[in-house]
Amino acid sequence: MGQSTTIQKLLEKFSKLDKITILDIGACDFSEGINLKRLFPNSNVYAIEADNINFQNHSRNAVRFGVKPFNLAIADFDGKTTFYPSLFETKKKVDW
Repeated sequence: MGQSTTIQKLLEKFSKLDKITILDIGACDFSEGINLKRLFPNSNVYAIEADNINFQNHSRNAVRFGVKPFNLAIADFDGKTTFYPSLFETKKKVDW
């Protein structure tokens, strides 16, 4: 399903004026959350990004557009674990 099809389905289901809650989990650069906030300006958009480098590099932009960013991870258990960050935003610039 293409992005325009997905957006069309969202617009069929929800009005641009609806006050809905949107979760952008694994936000990376927060672009999806920002786009959804633009599409649904009355919504509450919460964006969750576990990678601290991505969060530090992009969360300020999300806030500018009204997205509420959180630097945390979601798992199926409570507690601590080892987190392996992406190398994409580092000096190594790994090509996915």
